[in-house]
Amino acid sequence: MLDSEVERSNEESSLYSELNLAMFKSIKQLPLSLQETVTLFLLEYSGIALSPNEFFQKYPKAVWVILNDLINKYKYNDTIYKMSVQAQSMSLFIHSLDDHLCDGQIPLDLAKLHLRTTVWNVFEKTCGNLFSELRVEEDLYEENINIYFSSSFLESVDSLDDYLNRSKRQSTLWQIVPLMLAASEHRQSVQFIIEQFIMAYRIIDDLEDWKADAIAGEKSSIYFACSDGQKGVFSKKNQSDEEYSSLLRQTIDDENIFQSLGQVALECLKTSEERAISIGLKTMAVNIKHYQETQKLKWLF
Repeated sequence: MLDSEVERSNEESSLYSELNLAMFKSIKQLPLSLQETVTLFLLEYSGIALSPNEFFQKYPKAVWVILNDLINKYKYNDTIYKMSVQAQSMSLFIHSLDDHLCDGQIPLDLAKLHLRTTVWNVFEKTCGNLFSELRVEEDLYEENINIYFSSSFLESVDSLDDYLNRSKRQSTLWQIVPLMLAASEHRQSVQFIIEQFIMAYRIIDDLEDWKADAIAGEKSSIYFACSDGQKGVFSKKNQSDEEYSSLLRQTIDDENIFQSLGQVALECLKTSEERAISIGLKTMAVNIKHYQETQKLKWLF
């Protein structure tokens, strides 16, 4: 889904351009015979037909604009800035690609296998260079990587709390660079800000995709928010997609699911914004606030 966001400042536009450029630069490390295939895949994957300058248009702005806040807050040099942008660019893409590969939305082939490996190697090497420059303890990286993989593939989900906790833990890949940039006394807050935002974003994404997710048999936050007595409705039997989605929408409305989940999302955004303000991440806070207000108007929470 497209991120509702504040118009980009010049500084944010520069960062956004660097993120997009880093993604397509990584293709140059692939064998020449794969580069054209991978480039076309990435353009299709991102939903852009002509320009690689908008590859990250569908990604939430908050998970990359935080870099500017942290770079400015701690007055890091241009070397740190460029490495941070490159690593964050790779992490954003890896998380998304892993998600789609694991749920079967994208078939795996040789080109995508090499792309995923190449991007991961760039991410890992750049993070290593950042650790050296920032003199951050290496277990920060290892701990978050282990959380990412375990939460993505090993944890079962039996409740709404479990579902949101998994989404929060999956965001660790996006947290690594911001956590490295943050001073040790602010890391817990930076982690909290991103996790709260991601849980809200996950819920709102589920609300937008409720029909497609249900038809595909995916159990989203909507399923887990339903009462136990109504969860059976999600088991599609001998119904057309239209009949099934109509019955499901009636259940969702009867149980007031959109409103109840919307309130959870708004509370997450509110606490995320408040924490960002408390540690001086003003741009992050402004973007979270704007996202919160646009979603309230869109869904009438």
